[in-house]
Amino acid sequence: MSLAYFIVLDQENVPFDIFVNGKFIAHDADKINKICKKLQLNDLDYYIRIPFDDYADDFEFESESEKWFDADEGLEFVKKLKNYIQGNPKSVKSSEGVISDLNEYIELLKKAKLTNAKFHFQIDM
Repeated sequence: MSLAYFIVLDQENVPFDIFVNGKFIAHDADKINKICKKLQLNDLDYYIRIPFDDYADDFEFESESEKWFDADEGLEFVKKLKNYIQGNPKSVKSSEGVISDLNEYIELLKKAKLTNAKFHFQIDM
């Protein structure tokens, strides 16, 4: 299986496809997090939510409620990353792939904004 960062929305039946690739983001996550630090942005991990309900019984802890973020916040975050990587293509292993993933995030977050949906990232392993 291949690692990927995908977007989850707080609304289940939205009138658009929510699929995004996210594989290039996952493979360059360490470098992207360094870029975030340089730009004084929250890193990818800040926006990730693990579905603790799936694991709560195994580890005997209460699941924390999922945290959701406004689409505007996601758009601002993704656009800043995209602008930096476009200007500094050697800052990641695959700038074309990462920018492609970021463009998919932008399109999805724009649609989410129109339906007032909130988002977070999840990792598909």
